[in-house]
Amino acid sequence: MTAMYPWGEQRTLCEDSNYRVKHVQINPESRQSYRSNKIRKKSWVILSGEGKIIINDEETKIGSGGIVLIPAEYKHRIENTSKTEPLVFVETQFGDVNINDVTRYEDDYGRHLDNWSNCDGDLL
Repeated sequence: MTAMYPWGEQRTLCEDSNYRVKHVQINPESRQSYRSNKIRKKSWVILSGEGKIIINDEETKIGSGGIVLIPAEYKHRIENTSKTEPLVFVETQFGDVNINDVTRYEDDYGRHLDNWSNCDGDLL
Protein backbone atom coordinates (compact mmCIF):
# COMPACT_ATOMS: atom_id res chain seq x y z
CA MET A 1 0.00 0.00 0.00
CA THR A 2 1.33 3.43 -0.97
CA ALA A 3 0.90 6.34 1.44
CA MET A 4 0.70 9.81 -0.10
CA TYR A 5 2.24 12.88 1.57
CA PRO A 6 2.55 16.56 0.55
CA TRP A 7 6.22 15.91 -0.34
CA GLY A 8 5.70 12.62 -2.25
CA GLU A 9 4.93 9.02 -1.38
CA GLN A 10 6.22 5.96 0.42
CA ARG A 11 5.44 2.27 0.40
CA THR A 12 6.40 -0.27 3.04
CA LEU A 13 8.15 -3.22 1.38
CA CYS A 14 8.59 -5.40 4.46
CA GLU A 15 8.65 -5.10 8.23
CA ASP A 16 8.90 -6.90 11.54
CA SER A 17 8.82 -5.64 15.12
CA ASN A 18 12.42 -4.32 14.96
CA TYR A 19 12.79 -3.19 11.33
CA ARG A 20 10.88 -1.63 8.44
CA VAL A 21 11.96 -1.20 4.80
CA LYS A 22 10.29 1.51 2.67
CA HIS A 23 10.47 2.68 -0.93
CA VAL A 24 10.29 6.50 -0.79
CA GLN A 25 9.81 9.05 -3.58
CA ILE A 26 10.27 12.79 -3.00
CA ASN A 27 8.60 15.08 -5.53
CA PRO A 28 10.72 17.65 -7.43
CA GLU A 29 11.62 20.68 -5.28
CA SER A 30 10.09 19.05 -2.18
CA ARG A 31 11.49 17.87 1.13
CA GLN A 32 10.60 15.92 4.23
CA SER A 33 10.42 17.51 7.66
CA TYR A 34 13.56 18.17 9.69
CA ARG A 35 13.09 15.59 12.41
CA SER A 36 14.68 13.09 14.75
CA ASN A 37 13.78 9.65 16.04
CA LYS A 38 14.29 8.92 19.72
CA ILE A 39 14.82 5.17 19.30
CA ARG A 40 15.02 4.25 15.62
CA LYS A 41 18.14 4.35 13.44
CA LYS A 42 17.83 4.68 9.65
CA SER A 43 19.71 4.09 6.46
CA TRP A 44 18.90 5.64 3.09
CA VAL A 45 20.13 4.15 -0.20
CA ILE A 46 19.56 6.57 -3.08
CA LEU A 47 18.25 4.80 -6.19
CA SER A 48 17.76 7.76 -8.52
CA GLY A 49 17.63 11.53 -8.56
CA GLU A 50 19.63 14.19 -6.81
CA GLY A 51 19.19 16.19 -3.67
CA LYS A 52 20.68 17.13 -0.38
CA ILE A 53 20.56 15.78 3.12
CA ILE A 54 20.88 17.64 6.38
CA ILE A 55 22.04 15.73 9.44
CA ASN A 56 22.45 17.73 12.65
CA ASP A 57 22.66 20.97 10.64
CA GLU A 58 25.39 19.61 8.28
CA GLU A 59 24.31 19.78 4.62
CA THR A 60 25.60 17.32 1.98
CA LYS A 61 24.68 16.74 -1.67
CA ILE A 62 23.43 13.25 -2.47
CA GLY A 63 22.72 11.32 -5.67
CA SER A 64 22.18 7.88 -7.15
CA GLY A 65 24.21 5.21 -5.33
CA GLY A 66 24.64 7.33 -2.21
CA ILE A 67 24.25 5.70 1.19
CA VAL A 68 23.35 7.61 4.34
CA LEU A 69 23.38 6.28 7.92
CA ILE A 70 21.36 8.17 10.53
CA PRO A 71 21.85 7.31 14.22
CA ALA A 72 18.96 7.59 16.68
CA GLU A 73 18.38 11.11 18.04
CA TYR A 74 20.14 12.81 15.07
CA LYS A 75 18.11 15.53 13.35
CA HIS A 76 17.74 14.73 9.65
CA ARG A 77 16.05 15.79 6.43
CA ILE A 78 16.23 14.85 2.76
CA GLU A 79 15.36 17.27 -0.04
CA ASN A 80 14.89 16.83 -3.79
CA THR A 81 16.76 19.65 -5.53
CA SER A 82 15.65 18.69 -9.06
CA LYS A 83 13.03 20.81 -10.81
CA THR A 84 11.72 17.86 -12.88
CA GLU A 85 12.79 14.43 -11.57
CA PRO A 86 11.77 12.59 -8.39
CA LEU A 87 14.33 11.58 -5.77
CA VAL A 88 13.90 7.86 -5.03
CA PHE A 89 15.47 5.90 -2.20
CA VAL A 90 15.06 2.88 0.05
CA GLU A 91 14.78 3.64 3.76
CA THR A 92 15.52 0.96 6.35
CA GLN A 93 14.48 1.69 9.92
CA PHE A 94 16.04 -0.25 12.80
CA GLY A 95 14.52 -0.38 16.28
CA ASP A 96 10.96 -0.65 17.60
CA VAL A 97 8.94 0.43 14.56
CA ASN A 98 5.58 0.12 16.34
CA ILE A 99 5.96 3.35 18.33
CA ASN A 100 5.84 6.97 17.28
CA ASP A 101 9.26 8.31 18.26
CA VAL A 102 9.37 11.23 15.82
CA THR A 103 10.01 14.83 16.85
CA ARG A 104 9.66 17.41 14.07
CA TYR A 105 11.63 20.65 14.29
CA GLU A 106 10.77 22.23 10.91
CA ASP A 107 8.14 21.27 8.37
CA ASP A 108 6.98 22.99 5.20
CA TYR A 109 3.44 21.74 5.91
CA GLY A 110 3.09 22.82 9.57
CA ARG A 111 3.36 19.32 11.05
CA HIS A 112 6.13 20.38 13.49
CA LEU A 113 3.51 22.34 15.40
CA ASP A 114 2.15 19.01 16.69
CA ASN A 115 5.41 18.67 18.63
CA TRP A 116 5.27 22.14 20.20
CA SER A 117 6.48 20.91 23.59
CA ASN A 118 9.54 19.29 22.01
CA CYS A 119 10.48 22.10 19.61
CA ASP A 120 13.07 24.78 19.99
CA GLY A 121 11.49 28.05 21.12
CA ASP A 122 12.20 29.88 17.87
CA LEU A 123 9.91 27.53 15.94
CA LEU A 124 6.80 28.30 17.93
